[in-house]
Amino acid sequence: AGNIFVADRNNKRVLKLSPSGALLQEYGGKRVLEKPVAVALNAGKVLVADAQAGEVVAFSESGLILSRLRLPPALGPDEDPEEPRPMALATDSLGNIWVADAKGGRVLRYDAALTLTRTIPGFARPEGVAVTPSGACLAVADAKAGRLRTFDALLGAELAAFGEAALHKPAQLAFTAEGPL
Repeated sequence: AGNIFVADRNNKRVLKLSPSGALLQEYGGKRVLEKPVAVALNAGKVLVADAQAGEVVAFSESGLILSRLRLPPALGPDEDPEEPRPMALATDSLGNIWVADAKGGRVLRYDAALTLTRTIPGFARPEGVAVTPSGACLAVADAKAGRLRTFDALLGAELAAFGEAALHKPAQLAFTAEGPL
């Protein structure tokens, strides 16, 4: 309890540290991860967004690779496939995994079995994602558009958008344990 997980991008790994900074576990490494940029925990798994590889890698708590989830390509402005670039992760108590695909301009939701269950398109460059513990509300930081958007996570319907004038490249987000952003 109270441990800290750090995406150590340039060293191509994720570190689990004690509250005092002692190294407890290393995930990945140069032959496993290319550019880890985000980490989330879900049902005993350590999930890592690898932006360069376009995938989410699931590790056991002991560091073993459990699965690699390759994100599907998105259609770019000229209808050519764009390689995905996962930049942020969030999980909810239902076991869903939310992935902000910055290059694809979308947010993807996978269930606990790693099946794609929802795609929310229409972002310029989403670089942050958060979901309430209950899984009811999703928030997305759209860095290129300079705004924050919230959604009904179950239906995918947009609830609010704000920040165009006040935010400059918003990125990571978090909800409190009670739910509000």
